[in-house]
Parts: sequence; C-alpha cells; structure tokens
Amino acid sequence: MFMGIKAILKEFKKRQDTEAQKNLVYSQNEADTGKIWIDGKKIYRKVFILPAIAKGTMYEVDISELKSFAYIQLYGFIQDFQNQYMPLLNSDTDNATLNIFLRIKNDKLIVVMGKEKQILNGHVVLEYTKTTN
Repeated sequence: MFMGIKAILKEFKKRQDTEAQKNLVYSQNEADTGKIWIDGKKIYRKVFILPAIAKGTMYEVDISELKSFAYIQLYGFIQDFQNQYMPLLNSDTDNATLNIFLRIKNDKLIVVMGKEKQILNGHVVLEYTKTTN
C-alpha cells in the first residue's frame, strides 16, 4: 500500500510540473496557460508581434478567431526609433500626443499611437477565456 501512495504522489508531482510549464509558454499560437478563470474556464495566451507604426496612426489585428469570452490581461512592450523600450498602457485618451495605448473593440486588438510618437517594433500579450473549452 505504501508503494501505491508513492506512485500517486509521483504522478501528482508530474502533473503539477506539466501545468506549471504551460504557464511559461509565450507563443504567437494560442497556448493553454494552465490557469483557470473565476468561472472555471481555461485561460489561454497569445502573443502578437507589432511592426513599425507611424505617428498618429493605429494598428489593428482581427482577433475574432479567438472566440474569446472574457479578456483577462492585455499588456505589451514597444521599442521606439531612439532605442527606448516602453510598456504599452491600457489607457485611452482621445487627445493623446505622446500616449501609446492598447484597447480591444469589436473583436479587434488596437494599438493607437500618439501624434508625436512612432515605434520600431513591439509585442502585445493577450490572455483570455473562450466561449467553449
């Protein structure tokens, strides 16, 4: 009987390690994070790579294929042409001059550039649940 408990504990540890490793995956493909949202649904993650974006414009990515139910986290980082690295904020200001911000609207992930700022590249990370698991 003692051997049975050891085997069970070993299997439990192996499953824990596998679930922990899922949370370490950042990919441009949908990845199961191994986390569960408050409604019991799995949380998925996807990384979007940003190209150069000009001043005063916006970059949109259609995310309707994700079949998202709830957006859990949205964050990112950009590099500008002065080789500065900055976090992308989830704020929205219509009179933005230097602001760069993220938003999701109508199944589109949107990066909006201020009137005096442009970027060389960057990435956005989106964590979400799906309408079905």
